[in-house]
Amino acid sequence: MRDDITLSADIYMPDTPNWRGPCILVTTPYDNTMEILLKFARYFVAADYAYMIVDVRGRGDSDGEFIDFLQQGPDEYDCIEWAAQQPWCDTNVGMMGASYLGWTQWAAAREHPPHLKTIVPTAPGGKIWGELYYTNGLPCLWQLPWMNAVSGKTLQWNTAMLIDWKKVCFHLPLITMDEVIGREIPRWAEYMTHSTLDDYWKPYIFKSEDFASIDIPVLTITGWFDGDQLGSLFFYEGMLNHAPMNDNQYIIIGPWDHGSTYDPQETVGKVNFGKSSVLDLIKIHIEWFDFWVKGIENNFKKWPKTRVFELGSNSWRSSSDFWPPKSNINHTFYLDSQGNAQTTKGNGMLTLQPKYAAEADIYKYDPRDPLLVSTYNAYAPDFDLRRKDFNNRTDALFYTSGPILEPFTIAGKPIIEFYGSSDCLDTDWVAMFFTVEPNGDIFQFVSDDFHGGVLRARFRNSFETPELLEPGKIYKFTLTLSSICCKIFPGQRIRLMLNSSAFPVYARNQNTGNEIGTDTEIKVATNTIHHSAKHPSKLIIPIFKE
Repeated sequence: MRDDITLSADIYMPDTPNWRGPCILVTTPYDNTMEILLKFARYFVAADYAYMIVDVRGRGDSDGEFIDFLQQGPDEYDCIEWAAQQPWCDTNVGMMGASYLGWTQWAAAREHPPHLKTIVPTAPGGKIWGELYYTNGLPCLWQLPWMNAVSGKTLQWNTAMLIDWKKVCFHLPLITMDEVIGREIPRWAEYMTHSTLDDYWKPYIFKSEDFASIDIPVLTITGWFDGDQLGSLFFYEGMLNHAPMNDNQYIIIGPWDHGSTYDPQETVGKVNFGKSSVLDLIKIHIEWFDFWVKGIENNFKKWPKTRVFELGSNSWRSSSDFWPPKSNINHTFYLDSQGNAQTTKGNGMLTLQPKYAAEADIYKYDPRDPLLVSTYNAYAPDFDLRRKDFNNRTDALFYTSGPILEPFTIAGKPIIEFYGSSDCLDTDWVAMFFTVEPNGDIFQFVSDDFHGGVLRARFRNSFETPELLEPGKIYKFTLTLSSICCKIFPGQRIRLMLNSSAFPVYARNQNTGNEIGTDTEIKVATNTIHHSAKHPSKLIIPIFKE
Protein backbone atom coordinates (compact mmCIF):
# COMPACT_ATOMS: atom_id res chain seq x y z
CA MET A 1 0.00 0.00 0.00
CA ARG A 2 1.01 3.67 -0.36
CA ASP A 3 1.99 3.75 3.34
CA ASP A 4 4.16 0.61 3.01
CA ILE A 5 1.67 -1.66 4.78
CA THR A 6 1.57 -5.06 3.08
CA LEU A 7 -1.73 -6.77 2.34
CA SER A 8 -2.03 -10.50 1.67
CA ALA A 9 -3.49 -11.60 -1.66
CA ASP A 10 -4.27 -15.06 -2.99
CA ILE A 11 -4.33 -15.00 -6.78
CA TYR A 12 -5.79 -17.72 -8.99
CA MET A 13 -5.33 -17.80 -12.75
CA PRO A 14 -5.41 -20.21 -15.70
CA ASP A 15 -2.57 -22.72 -15.79
CA THR A 16 -1.36 -21.55 -19.16
CA PRO A 17 2.23 -20.48 -19.95
CA ASN A 18 2.58 -16.70 -20.17
CA TRP A 19 -1.15 -16.25 -19.54
CA ARG A 20 -2.33 -12.67 -19.52
CA GLY A 21 -5.89 -11.43 -19.00
CA PRO A 22 -8.28 -9.38 -16.88
CA CYS A 23 -8.49 -9.57 -13.09
CA ILE A 24 -11.52 -9.84 -10.83
CA LEU A 25 -10.73 -8.44 -7.38
CA VAL A 26 -12.41 -9.35 -4.10
CA THR A 27 -11.37 -7.84 -0.75
CA THR A 28 -12.61 -9.35 2.49
CA PRO A 29 -12.40 -8.81 6.27
CA TYR A 30 -13.36 -12.44 6.86
CA ASP A 31 -11.05 -15.08 5.38
CA ASN A 32 -9.69 -15.19 1.86
CA THR A 33 -9.91 -18.99 1.88
CA MET A 34 -13.68 -19.06 2.50
CA GLU A 35 -15.36 -21.84 0.55
CA ILE A 36 -17.71 -19.52 -1.35
CA LEU A 37 -14.79 -17.37 -2.53
CA LEU A 38 -12.83 -20.40 -3.72
CA LYS A 39 -15.95 -21.60 -5.52
CA PHE A 40 -16.09 -18.27 -7.37
CA ALA A 41 -12.34 -18.48 -8.08
CA ARG A 42 -12.76 -21.84 -9.85
CA TYR A 43 -15.57 -20.52 -12.06
CA PHE A 44 -13.72 -17.34 -13.01
CA VAL A 45 -10.44 -19.08 -13.77
CA ALA A 46 -12.39 -21.47 -15.99
CA ALA A 47 -13.83 -18.37 -17.71
CA ASP A 48 -10.28 -17.11 -18.38
CA TYR A 49 -9.93 -14.51 -15.63
CA ALA A 50 -7.46 -14.03 -12.82
CA TYR A 51 -9.26 -14.01 -9.47
CA MET A 52 -7.56 -12.07 -6.67
CA ILE A 53 -8.77 -12.33 -3.05
CA VAL A 54 -7.25 -9.85 -0.58
CA ASP A 55 -7.41 -9.83 3.20
CA VAL A 56 -8.23 -6.22 4.08
CA ARG A 57 -5.86 -4.27 6.28
CA GLY A 58 -5.53 -5.72 9.76
CA ARG A 59 -7.39 -8.96 9.00
CA GLY A 60 -6.18 -12.44 8.13
CA ASP A 61 -2.61 -12.39 6.86
CA SER A 62 -2.56 -8.65 6.11
CA ASP A 63 -0.59 -6.15 8.16
CA GLY A 64 -1.94 -3.01 9.80
CA GLU A 65 -5.00 -2.25 11.91
CA PHE A 66 -8.55 -3.01 10.81
CA ILE A 67 -10.87 -0.01 11.10
CA ASP A 68 -14.20 -1.04 9.65
CA PHE A 69 -15.43 1.01 6.69
CA LEU A 70 -13.12 3.97 7.22
CA GLN A 71 -9.85 2.93 5.53
CA GLN A 72 -11.11 0.89 2.60
CA GLY A 73 -10.99 3.43 -0.26
CA PRO A 74 -7.24 4.12 -0.59
CA ASP A 75 -6.38 0.45 -0.04
CA GLU A 76 -8.83 -0.65 -2.75
CA TYR A 77 -7.32 1.86 -5.15
CA ASP A 78 -3.82 0.56 -4.47
CA CYS A 79 -4.90 -3.09 -4.89
CA ILE A 80 -6.57 -2.36 -8.23
CA GLU A 81 -3.64 -0.41 -9.61
CA TRP A 82 -1.14 -3.00 -8.31
CA ALA A 83 -3.04 -5.76 -10.11
CA ALA A 84 -3.26 -3.72 -13.32
CA GLN A 85 0.55 -3.40 -13.41
CA GLN A 86 1.28 -7.13 -13.06
CA PRO A 87 2.61 -8.99 -16.12
CA TRP A 88 -0.28 -11.47 -15.94
CA CYS A 89 -2.94 -8.70 -16.07
CA ASP A 90 -4.06 -6.99 -19.26
CA THR A 91 -4.72 -3.82 -17.13
CA ASN A 92 -8.49 -4.41 -16.91
CA VAL A 93 -9.91 -4.96 -13.40
CA GLY A 94 -13.45 -5.62 -12.18
CA MET A 95 -14.71 -6.11 -8.63
CA MET A 96 -17.36 -8.32 -7.05
CA GLY A 97 -18.42 -9.59 -3.62
CA ALA A 98 -21.23 -9.48 -1.08
CA SER A 99 -22.01 -7.58 2.11
CA TYR A 100 -18.82 -5.90 3.38
CA LEU A 101 -17.22 -7.12 0.17
CA GLY A 102 -19.88 -5.05 -1.59
CA TRP A 103 -19.02 -1.95 0.44
CA THR A 104 -15.34 -2.21 -0.52
CA GLN A 105 -16.35 -1.88 -4.17
CA TRP A 106 -18.14 1.40 -3.54
CA ALA A 107 -15.19 2.60 -1.47
CA ALA A 108 -12.96 1.80 -4.44
CA ALA A 109 -15.23 3.49 -6.98
CA ARG A 110 -15.21 6.72 -4.97
CA GLU A 111 -11.38 6.80 -5.30
CA HIS A 112 -11.57 6.61 -9.14
CA PRO A 113 -8.82 4.07 -9.88
CA PRO A 114 -8.19 4.41 -13.64
CA HIS A 115 -8.15 0.64 -14.32
CA LEU A 116 -11.42 -0.23 -12.56
CA LYS A 117 -13.89 -1.03 -15.34
CA THR A 118 -16.99 -2.10 -13.40
CA ILE A 119 -18.28 -3.38 -10.05
CA VAL A 120 -20.95 -5.91 -9.05
CA PRO A 121 -21.80 -5.10 -5.41
CA THR A 122 -24.08 -7.73 -3.87
CA ALA A 123 -25.99 -6.74 -0.73
CA PRO A 124 -23.54 -3.93 0.03
CA GLY A 125 -23.81 -2.38 3.46
CA GLY A 126 -22.79 1.22 3.70
CA LYS A 127 -25.65 3.64 4.22
CA ILE A 128 -24.03 4.92 7.37
CA TRP A 129 -26.48 6.27 9.93
CA GLY A 130 -29.41 5.03 7.89
CA GLU A 131 -28.62 1.33 7.94
CA LEU A 132 -25.44 0.53 9.88
CA TYR A 133 -24.69 1.46 13.48
CA TYR A 134 -27.77 3.71 13.66
CA THR A 135 -30.96 3.35 11.63
CA ASN A 136 -32.93 6.58 11.77
CA GLY A 137 -31.52 7.18 15.25
CA LEU A 138 -31.93 3.66 16.68
CA PRO A 139 -28.65 1.95 17.66
CA CYS A 140 -28.21 -1.27 15.69
CA LEU A 141 -27.48 -4.02 18.20
CA TRP A 142 -27.02 -6.52 15.37
CA GLN A 143 -23.82 -4.68 14.50
CA LEU A 144 -22.13 -5.66 17.77
CA PRO A 145 -22.00 -9.42 16.99
CA TRP A 146 -20.53 -8.54 13.61
CA MET A 147 -17.89 -6.38 15.28
CA ASN A 148 -17.14 -9.25 17.64
CA ALA A 149 -16.70 -11.58 14.66
CA VAL A 150 -14.09 -9.32 13.02
CA SER A 151 -12.17 -8.43 16.20
CA GLY A 152 -8.50 -9.24 16.05
CA LYS A 153 -6.82 -10.87 13.06
CA THR A 154 -8.79 -14.10 12.71
CA LEU A 155 -12.50 -14.65 12.27
CA GLN A 156 -14.43 -15.08 15.55
CA TRP A 157 -17.52 -16.51 13.84
CA ASN A 158 -18.01 -19.51 16.09
CA THR A 159 -17.60 -17.67 19.38
CA ALA A 160 -21.12 -16.28 18.86
CA MET A 161 -22.46 -19.67 19.96
CA LEU A 162 -20.75 -19.30 23.33
CA ILE A 163 -22.09 -15.85 24.17
CA ASP A 164 -25.20 -15.15 26.23
CA TRP A 165 -26.75 -12.73 23.76
CA LYS A 166 -29.82 -12.18 25.90
CA LYS A 167 -27.62 -10.87 28.68
CA VAL A 168 -25.62 -8.78 26.23
CA CYS A 169 -28.63 -7.22 24.53
CA PHE A 170 -30.41 -6.28 27.76
CA HIS A 171 -27.24 -4.77 29.27
CA LEU A 172 -27.16 -1.07 30.12
CA PRO A 173 -25.49 1.24 29.41
CA LEU A 174 -25.06 0.44 25.74
CA ILE A 175 -21.54 1.83 25.70
CA THR A 176 -20.20 -1.09 27.80
CA MET A 177 -21.99 -3.96 26.05
CA ASP A 178 -18.69 -5.33 24.75
CA GLU A 179 -17.61 -5.94 28.36
CA VAL A 180 -20.46 -8.45 28.73
CA ILE A 181 -19.19 -10.29 25.66
CA GLY A 182 -15.79 -10.46 27.31
CA ARG A 183 -13.89 -8.82 24.46
CA GLU A 184 -12.66 -5.27 24.15
CA ILE A 185 -14.19 -3.67 21.06
CA PRO A 186 -13.14 -0.01 21.36
CA ARG A 187 -14.95 1.05 18.21
CA TRP A 188 -18.29 0.06 19.76
CA ALA A 189 -17.81 2.64 22.53
CA GLU A 190 -16.85 5.20 19.91
CA TYR A 191 -20.06 4.54 18.00
CA MET A 192 -22.22 4.77 21.11
CA THR A 193 -20.50 8.05 22.04
CA HIS A 194 -21.43 9.57 18.68
CA SER A 195 -25.22 9.14 18.77
CA THR A 196 -25.97 11.98 16.36
CA LEU A 197 -24.92 12.51 12.75
CA ASP A 198 -21.83 14.52 13.68
CA ASP A 199 -18.43 15.04 12.07
CA TYR A 200 -17.32 11.59 13.24
CA TRP A 201 -19.69 9.92 10.77
CA LYS A 202 -19.57 12.31 7.83
CA PRO A 203 -16.37 10.99 6.18
CA TYR A 204 -18.11 7.61 5.80
CA ILE A 205 -21.16 8.95 4.02
CA PHE A 206 -21.55 8.97 0.24
CA LYS A 207 -22.81 12.34 -1.00
CA SER A 208 -24.36 13.35 -4.30
CA GLU A 209 -21.00 14.66 -5.54
CA ASP A 210 -19.43 11.26 -4.86
CA PHE A 211 -21.95 9.55 -7.11
CA ALA A 212 -21.59 12.32 -9.70
CA SER A 213 -17.89 11.48 -10.04
CA ILE A 214 -18.32 7.71 -10.55
CA ASP A 215 -18.52 6.85 -14.25
CA ILE A 216 -18.56 3.05 -14.41
CA PRO A 217 -21.38 0.57 -15.07
CA VAL A 218 -22.76 -1.15 -11.96
CA LEU A 219 -24.83 -4.28 -11.42
CA THR A 220 -26.50 -4.22 -7.97
CA ILE A 221 -27.84 -7.45 -6.44
CA THR A 222 -30.00 -7.53 -3.31
CA GLY A 223 -33.05 -9.27 -1.87
CA TRP A 224 -36.42 -8.36 -0.40
CA PHE A 225 -35.30 -9.88 2.92
CA ASP A 226 -31.69 -8.76 2.71
CA GLY A 227 -30.59 -6.96 5.86
CA ASP A 228 -28.50 -4.64 3.67
CA GLN A 229 -31.26 -3.78 1.22
CA LEU A 230 -31.23 -0.20 2.50
CA GLY A 231 -27.56 0.17 1.61
CA SER A 232 -27.95 -1.57 -1.73
CA LEU A 233 -30.75 0.74 -2.87
CA PHE A 234 -29.04 3.81 -1.40
CA PHE A 235 -26.06 3.28 -3.72
CA TYR A 236 -28.23 2.24 -6.67
CA GLU A 237 -30.48 5.29 -6.34
CA GLY A 238 -27.47 7.54 -5.81
CA MET A 239 -26.07 6.43 -9.15
CA LEU A 240 -29.41 6.80 -10.93
CA ASN A 241 -29.88 10.33 -9.62
CA HIS A 242 -26.35 11.69 -9.95
CA ALA A 243 -23.92 9.53 -11.95
CA PRO A 244 -22.90 10.46 -15.51
CA MET A 245 -23.28 6.76 -16.47
CA ASN A 246 -26.70 6.41 -14.87
CA ASP A 247 -28.06 4.67 -17.96
CA ASN A 248 -25.73 1.74 -17.27
CA GLN A 249 -27.09 0.91 -13.82
CA TYR A 250 -28.70 -2.53 -13.54
CA ILE A 251 -30.38 -4.22 -10.60
CA ILE A 252 -31.55 -7.70 -9.59
CA ILE A 253 -33.74 -8.10 -6.50
CA GLY A 254 -34.68 -11.64 -5.54
CA PRO A 255 -36.78 -13.23 -2.77
CA TRP A 256 -33.58 -13.63 -0.78
CA ASP A 257 -32.21 -12.94 2.65
CA HIS A 258 -28.67 -11.64 3.09
CA GLY A 259 -26.90 -14.96 2.56
CA SER A 260 -29.07 -15.94 -0.39
CA THR A 261 -28.08 -12.86 -2.36
CA TYR A 262 -24.82 -14.58 -3.31
CA ASP A 263 -25.91 -18.19 -2.84
CA PRO A 264 -29.62 -18.23 -3.77
CA GLN A 265 -31.97 -20.66 -2.03
CA GLU A 266 -35.63 -21.16 -2.86
CA THR A 267 -36.66 -21.12 0.82
CA VAL A 268 -36.39 -18.19 3.22
CA GLY A 269 -37.60 -18.79 6.76
CA LYS A 270 -40.50 -21.19 6.27
CA VAL A 271 -41.60 -19.83 2.91
CA ASN A 272 -40.70 -21.61 -0.34
CA PHE A 273 -40.61 -19.33 -3.37
CA GLY A 274 -40.10 -22.07 -5.95
CA LYS A 275 -37.25 -23.19 -8.15
CA SER A 276 -37.61 -20.20 -10.47
CA SER A 277 -36.49 -17.93 -7.61
CA VAL A 278 -32.96 -19.36 -7.83
CA LEU A 279 -30.90 -17.57 -10.48
CA ASP A 280 -27.52 -18.68 -11.78
CA LEU A 281 -25.62 -15.74 -10.36
CA ILE A 282 -22.25 -17.12 -11.43
CA LYS A 283 -23.38 -17.09 -15.06
CA ILE A 284 -24.81 -13.60 -14.60
CA HIS A 285 -21.53 -12.32 -13.15
CA ILE A 286 -19.42 -13.81 -15.92
CA GLU A 287 -21.73 -12.52 -18.67
CA TRP A 288 -21.55 -9.04 -17.11
CA PHE A 289 -17.75 -9.06 -16.81
CA ASP A 290 -17.28 -10.55 -20.29
CA PHE A 291 -19.14 -7.55 -21.71
CA TRP A 292 -17.73 -4.72 -19.56
CA VAL A 293 -14.22 -6.00 -18.83
CA LYS A 294 -13.37 -8.13 -21.87
CA GLY A 295 -15.50 -6.22 -24.36
CA ILE A 296 -17.23 -9.36 -25.67
CA GLU A 297 -20.52 -8.81 -27.48
CA ASN A 298 -22.81 -11.30 -25.76
CA ASN A 299 -26.28 -11.83 -24.36
CA PHE A 300 -25.88 -8.82 -22.09
CA LYS A 301 -27.29 -6.69 -24.90
CA LYS A 302 -30.68 -8.31 -24.19
CA TRP A 303 -30.59 -7.70 -20.43
CA PRO A 304 -33.40 -5.70 -18.86
CA LYS A 305 -32.33 -2.83 -16.61
CA THR A 306 -34.41 -4.30 -13.78
CA ARG A 307 -35.15 -7.87 -12.72
CA VAL A 308 -37.27 -8.17 -9.58
CA PHE A 309 -39.06 -11.14 -8.08
CA GLU A 310 -42.72 -10.46 -7.44
CA LEU A 311 -43.70 -12.00 -4.10
CA GLY A 312 -47.16 -13.49 -3.95
CA SER A 313 -47.22 -14.54 -7.59
CA ASN A 314 -43.68 -15.92 -7.16
CA SER A 315 -42.57 -14.81 -10.61
CA TRP A 316 -39.92 -12.52 -12.08
CA ARG A 317 -40.72 -9.10 -13.50
CA SER A 318 -38.29 -7.66 -16.03
CA SER A 319 -38.25 -4.09 -17.23
CA SER A 320 -36.20 -1.79 -19.43
CA ASP A 321 -37.01 0.91 -16.88
CA PHE A 322 -35.30 1.48 -13.56
CA TRP A 323 -36.57 0.51 -10.11
CA PRO A 324 -39.08 1.50 -8.81
CA PRO A 325 -41.41 1.76 -11.82
CA LYS A 326 -42.12 5.31 -12.95
CA SER A 327 -45.70 4.29 -13.72
CA ASN A 328 -46.48 3.76 -10.02
CA ILE A 329 -49.54 5.39 -8.52
CA ASN A 330 -49.95 6.00 -4.81
CA HIS A 331 -52.85 4.42 -2.96
CA THR A 332 -53.82 5.74 0.48
CA PHE A 333 -55.29 3.81 3.39
CA TYR A 334 -56.35 5.67 6.52
CA LEU A 335 -55.72 4.42 10.04
CA ASP A 336 -58.98 4.12 11.95
CA SER A 337 -60.49 2.30 14.93
CA GLN A 338 -63.17 2.40 17.56
CA GLY A 339 -60.49 3.18 20.13
CA ASN A 340 -58.99 -0.27 20.63
CA ALA A 341 -56.45 -1.32 18.01
CA GLN A 342 -54.47 -3.39 20.52
CA THR A 343 -53.84 -7.01 19.42
CA THR A 344 -55.12 -8.44 16.15
CA LYS A 345 -58.46 -9.05 17.88
CA GLY A 346 -58.94 -5.31 18.30
CA ASN A 347 -60.84 -2.99 15.98
CA GLY A 348 -58.00 -1.21 14.18
CA MET A 349 -58.81 -0.70 10.50
CA LEU A 350 -57.20 0.43 7.26
CA THR A 351 -59.93 2.21 5.34
CA LEU A 352 -60.15 3.90 1.96
CA GLN A 353 -62.41 6.57 3.40
CA PRO A 354 -61.75 7.67 7.00
CA LYS A 355 -64.63 7.28 9.45
CA TYR A 356 -62.95 8.60 12.60
CA ALA A 357 -65.09 6.52 14.92
CA ALA A 358 -62.44 7.22 17.54
CA GLU A 359 -59.68 9.79 17.47
CA ALA A 360 -56.77 7.80 18.91
CA ASP A 361 -55.34 4.49 20.09
CA ILE A 362 -53.18 4.23 23.19
CA TYR A 363 -50.67 1.64 24.35
CA LYS A 364 -47.95 1.34 26.97
CA TYR A 365 -44.39 0.56 25.98
CA ASP A 366 -42.20 -0.96 28.71
CA PRO A 367 -38.53 -1.30 27.71
CA ARG A 368 -38.18 -4.15 30.20
CA ASP A 369 -40.50 -6.24 28.00
CA PRO A 370 -39.77 -5.20 24.40
CA LEU A 371 -41.41 -6.75 21.39
CA LEU A 372 -39.04 -9.36 19.98
CA VAL A 373 -38.49 -9.51 16.24
CA SER A 374 -35.74 -12.14 16.22
CA THR A 375 -33.90 -14.55 18.48
CA TYR A 376 -31.22 -13.29 20.86
CA ASN A 377 -28.49 -14.67 18.63
CA ALA A 378 -28.41 -11.31 16.93
CA TYR A 379 -25.76 -12.34 14.43
CA ALA A 380 -28.10 -14.89 12.85
CA PRO A 381 -31.67 -13.79 13.65
CA ASP A 382 -34.55 -16.16 13.07
CA PHE A 383 -36.42 -14.48 10.23
CA ASP A 384 -39.54 -16.58 10.39
CA LEU A 385 -41.88 -14.63 8.16
CA ARG A 386 -44.98 -15.86 10.01
CA ARG A 387 -45.20 -13.51 12.96
CA LYS A 388 -48.10 -15.04 14.86
CA ASP A 389 -46.36 -14.32 18.16
CA PHE A 390 -47.16 -10.63 17.65
CA ASN A 391 -50.90 -11.11 17.63
CA ASN A 392 -51.63 -10.83 21.33
CA ARG A 393 -49.21 -8.03 22.20
CA THR A 394 -51.05 -5.20 23.93
CA ASP A 395 -48.05 -2.89 23.40
CA ALA A 396 -48.67 -2.85 19.65
CA LEU A 397 -51.45 -1.48 17.48
CA PHE A 398 -52.81 -3.38 14.48
CA TYR A 399 -54.69 -1.85 11.57
CA THR A 400 -56.14 -4.32 9.05
CA SER A 401 -57.92 -3.74 5.76
CA GLY A 402 -61.04 -5.51 4.59
CA PRO A 403 -60.63 -8.33 2.06
CA ILE A 404 -58.99 -7.10 -1.13
CA LEU A 405 -61.42 -7.21 -4.06
CA GLU A 406 -59.11 -6.70 -7.06
CA PRO A 407 -55.49 -7.87 -7.39
CA PHE A 408 -52.74 -5.27 -7.34
CA THR A 409 -48.95 -5.18 -7.00
CA ILE A 410 -47.13 -3.11 -4.41
CA ALA A 411 -43.93 -1.89 -6.09
CA GLY A 412 -41.67 0.46 -4.19
CA LYS A 413 -41.45 1.88 -0.68
CA PRO A 414 -44.62 2.13 1.43
CA ILE A 415 -44.77 5.30 3.54
CA ILE A 416 -46.56 5.83 6.84
CA GLU A 417 -47.52 9.39 7.70
CA PHE A 418 -48.96 9.44 11.19
CA TYR A 419 -49.56 11.67 14.16
CA GLY A 420 -48.19 10.47 17.48
CA SER A 421 -47.62 11.66 21.02
CA SER A 422 -46.00 10.34 24.17
CA ASP A 423 -45.96 11.17 27.85
CA CYS A 424 -42.15 10.85 27.76
CA LEU A 425 -39.35 13.01 26.38
CA ASP A 426 -38.44 10.42 23.76
CA THR A 427 -39.69 7.11 22.39
CA ASP A 428 -39.33 4.96 19.28
CA TRP A 429 -41.78 4.30 16.49
CA VAL A 430 -41.62 0.96 14.70
CA ALA A 431 -43.78 -0.10 11.75
CA MET A 432 -44.21 -3.51 10.15
CA PHE A 433 -46.39 -4.39 7.22
CA PHE A 434 -47.98 -7.80 6.56
CA THR A 435 -50.31 -9.67 4.30
CA VAL A 436 -53.01 -11.77 5.95
CA GLU A 437 -54.33 -14.89 4.25
CA PRO A 438 -58.06 -15.74 4.29
CA ASN A 439 -57.30 -18.50 6.84
CA GLY A 440 -55.55 -16.00 9.13
CA ASP A 441 -51.93 -16.90 8.33
CA ILE A 442 -49.69 -13.85 8.50
CA PHE A 443 -46.77 -13.28 6.15
CA GLN A 444 -44.32 -10.46 6.58
CA PHE A 445 -43.76 -10.08 2.87
CA VAL A 446 -43.67 -6.33 3.09
CA SER A 447 -40.81 -4.83 5.11
CA ASP A 448 -38.45 -6.80 7.28
CA ASP A 449 -36.92 -6.08 10.66
CA PHE A 450 -33.83 -4.34 9.34
CA HIS A 451 -35.60 -2.32 6.72
CA GLY A 452 -36.04 1.20 7.86
CA GLY A 453 -39.55 1.30 9.31
CA VAL A 454 -38.17 2.75 12.53
CA LEU A 455 -37.60 6.23 13.93
CA ARG A 456 -36.33 7.58 17.23
CA ALA A 457 -38.67 10.46 17.97
CA ARG A 458 -35.95 12.93 18.93
CA PHE A 459 -34.60 12.67 15.36
CA ARG A 460 -37.91 13.42 13.63
CA ASN A 461 -36.57 16.66 12.09
CA SER A 462 -32.82 16.14 11.98
CA PHE A 463 -30.26 13.42 12.62
CA GLU A 464 -27.71 16.12 13.43
CA THR A 465 -29.71 18.12 15.94
CA PRO A 466 -32.09 16.00 18.07
CA GLU A 467 -35.18 17.59 19.60
CA LEU A 468 -36.84 15.95 22.60
CA LEU A 469 -40.61 15.66 22.73
CA GLU A 470 -42.91 17.83 24.73
CA PRO A 471 -44.95 15.26 26.69
CA GLY A 472 -48.53 15.12 25.42
CA LYS A 473 -47.88 17.22 22.33
CA ILE A 474 -48.94 15.74 18.97
CA TYR A 475 -46.29 15.54 16.25
CA LYS A 476 -46.35 14.37 12.66
CA PHE A 477 -43.94 11.52 11.88
CA THR A 478 -42.99 9.84 8.61
CA LEU A 479 -41.65 6.30 8.29
CA THR A 480 -40.43 4.99 4.94
CA LEU A 481 -40.39 1.21 4.77
CA SER A 482 -38.12 -0.96 2.68
CA SER A 483 -38.68 -1.42 -1.01
CA ILE A 484 -40.90 -4.33 -2.01
CA CYS A 485 -42.62 -5.97 -4.97
CA CYS A 486 -45.58 -8.02 -3.78
CA LYS A 487 -48.80 -9.07 -5.50
CA ILE A 488 -51.91 -8.89 -3.35
CA PHE A 489 -54.76 -11.22 -4.31
CA PRO A 490 -58.53 -11.03 -3.76
CA GLY A 491 -59.47 -12.30 -0.32
CA GLN A 492 -56.16 -11.29 1.25
CA ARG A 493 -55.92 -8.38 3.65
CA ILE A 494 -53.05 -6.05 4.41
CA ARG A 495 -52.08 -5.21 7.97
CA LEU A 496 -49.97 -2.46 9.53
CA MET A 497 -48.48 -2.86 12.99
CA LEU A 498 -47.20 0.13 14.98
CA ASN A 499 -45.31 -0.20 18.24
CA SER A 500 -42.17 1.09 19.95
CA SER A 501 -39.56 -1.68 19.84
CA ALA A 502 -37.88 -4.09 17.44
CA PHE A 503 -35.56 -5.92 19.80
CA PRO A 504 -32.80 -7.13 19.76
CA VAL A 505 -32.14 -5.90 16.22
CA TYR A 506 -32.35 -2.36 17.58
CA ALA A 507 -31.59 -1.11 21.07
CA ARG A 508 -34.57 -0.25 23.24
CA ASN A 509 -35.55 3.37 23.69
CA GLN A 510 -35.54 3.88 27.45
CA ASN A 511 -37.97 6.80 27.03
CA THR A 512 -35.90 9.14 29.22
CA GLY A 513 -34.45 11.54 26.68
CA ASN A 514 -31.01 11.00 28.23
CA GLU A 515 -27.76 10.45 26.32
CA ILE A 516 -28.22 7.25 24.34
CA GLY A 517 -24.92 5.49 25.00
CA THR A 518 -24.66 6.06 28.77
CA ASP A 519 -28.28 5.99 29.92
CA THR A 520 -29.20 3.38 32.56
CA GLU A 521 -32.62 4.76 33.57
CA ILE A 522 -35.84 3.23 32.24
CA LYS A 523 -39.32 4.76 32.00
CA VAL A 524 -42.56 3.21 30.81
CA ALA A 525 -44.10 5.29 28.02
CA THR A 526 -47.77 5.80 27.27
CA ASN A 527 -47.82 6.35 23.51
CA THR A 528 -50.73 7.45 21.34
CA ILE A 529 -51.44 7.16 17.63
CA HIS A 530 -53.93 9.82 16.54
CA HIS A 531 -56.32 9.40 13.62
CA SER A 532 -58.89 12.18 13.51
CA ALA A 533 -60.03 14.68 10.91
CA LYS A 534 -57.42 17.08 12.29
CA HIS A 535 -54.73 14.40 12.51
CA PRO A 536 -55.31 11.92 9.65
CA SER A 537 -52.76 9.12 9.90
CA LYS A 538 -52.13 7.30 6.61
CA LEU A 539 -50.48 4.34 4.96
CA ILE A 540 -49.41 5.26 1.42
CA ILE A 541 -48.70 2.31 -0.87
CA PRO A 542 -47.02 2.59 -4.30
CA ILE A 543 -48.98 0.42 -6.73
CA PHE A 544 -47.65 -0.76 -10.06
CA LYS A 545 -49.87 0.45 -12.85
CA GLU A 546 -50.30 -2.47 -15.24
